[in-house]
Amino acid sequence: MKIEVLQKFKIIGDFTEDPSIDNFEFKISNADNNVFYVKLFAKTKRIETRCQKEISNDFYNLLKTGQYQGIQIFDETGERREDIDEKIQNALNNEFSILNSGFSEVTDRIIHYIKIWLSHTRIEDIESDRLLCSIEGENWIEIEKINVLTAIDLVIFSNLDEQNLKNVQTWLDNNIEPFVALDFLSKAQNESDPRYKWIYATIAAELAIKEFLIAKYPNLEVLLNELPSPPLDKLYGKILKEYEGIEPYMKIMDIQTGVKIRNHLVHRPRINIPITNQNAFIYIRLIEATIYQLLQRLYPQIESIVKDHYPPKIGYTELEKIPGF
Repeated sequence: MKIEVLQKFKIIGDFTEDPSIDNFEFKISNADNNVFYVKLFAKTKRIETRCQKEISNDFYNLLKTGQYQGIQIFDETGERREDIDEKIQNALNNEFSILNSGFSEVTDRIIHYIKIWLSHTRIEDIESDRLLCSIEGENWIEIEKINVLTAIDLVIFSNLDEQNLKNVQTWLDNNIEPFVALDFLSKAQNESDPRYKWIYATIAAELAIKEFLIAKYPNLEVLLNELPSPPLDKLYGKILKEYEGIEPYMKIMDIQTGVKIRNHLVHRPRINIPITNQNAFIYIRLIEATIYQLLQRLYPQIESIVKDHYPPKIGYTELEKIPGF
């Protein structure tokens, strides 16, 4: 059974000149042969991308009745229940991952064509807005209202209280700079497509270990900068053990797997790797814990926030198995 799925985006940045047309629709297919219709609203800097996606009978029942595999997902107030069994959560997350896949990829490709081929270089990026679905092209349902694994779950916030704001001032006074790696971790957390999540998270892991080693051992800077891609498992393995006497929070075997999957995504883009949102969610969590492990050793002064990005709040110790890896 198929349903209509609609992803809305906002365009960050500006067009080089005022568009002369209000909207224009593109047709594009991805590597999975899904056909997407991408409507650009140039004057309001919005994009709506539509695609028909195959869903299970269980998911159809969820949309119609609020039940999934015989389990009531919503309480009497219409809110999503918090006590959903983990097995049901994982099944739902896989369903949502399928619904969500491809939208960022095809929309980003069209914007890239406009930016590069038409020289609209003031366009910076696209930002996911809302994801909706409909059984018959009407009565659109916002997927975030029923999704068990929402985007907000990926970001662990420290309370914006007086003590934490004073901590920020202390860090400013002492020039305690966050790793550039954290910018890419943030991109991974906020990206909607699990493949891009994976790529950005791996970049974050690569940058973090280099930034840590250079900050603590400046004599390594030339070596690390002149070797464009030193093996990540070696940096987090033998090198970290030799210089710091510690092992990373993330298992070396999982680091190797993460890099291998990233390389396939980047260098073999037409090969379909079945990464779900749940897979990417756990991968980001493990890398986050490992980065904050390094930050804690470099900056003992940030101890107060490390606990928010480290066990037990992280809650995972290893990757889920991904077919083919």
